[in-house]
Amino acid sequence: MSGTGVVYSSPFEATTLQLEEDNTNSSNMVVNPPLPTCCAFEEGKVAVGKANGMYDILFCEEDGTMETVMSAPGDAANGIVYVDWSPVGLLTVSLCGEITAWDVEEFLDEDPLTQDEGRLPRVSGALSHRGTTGSGRAVVNCASRLGPSAVYVLADTEGNIATFNLFA
Repeated sequence: MSGTGVVYSSPFEATTLQLEEDNTNSSNMVVNPPLPTCCAFEEGKVAVGKANGMYDILFCEEDGTMETVMSAPGDAANGIVYVDWSPVGLLTVSLCGEITAWDVEEFLDEDPLTQDEGRLPRVSGALSHRGTTGSGRAVVNCASRLGPSAVYVLADTEGNIATFNLFA
């Protein structure tokens, strides 16, 4: 894998790409590799969003090493483009514009021995960028928080720039 994603297909004979005609193999499947795409830091913790839609929470140890304490899906099918430690949880934003706040702190405070296998942090808030802007095919390519507030700005490939306060 080249680190830029890869297209997998069955071992068919290679064909020359012709832009004038649809000569591509329709059985190809795009696979998002688990490459880190974004991160956020807070008091000895790091949240890492990945291209495969997962996010990891790592603790920074005294000796400078990092320990992964949990991994969870932030989006079922799209990569994570932005993570942030917000007042109500870890905020994840996916390529398709799904904005979700996860109560990671509460989840990490629970006893791991009493947690059910496969259980995820509780969702404390959610919003759809596509639903808000009315752009059903837009791809979110960047996001940021405005200073210390809970107001966020998202921009997409169709030129939409939207602000939202998930916690108001």
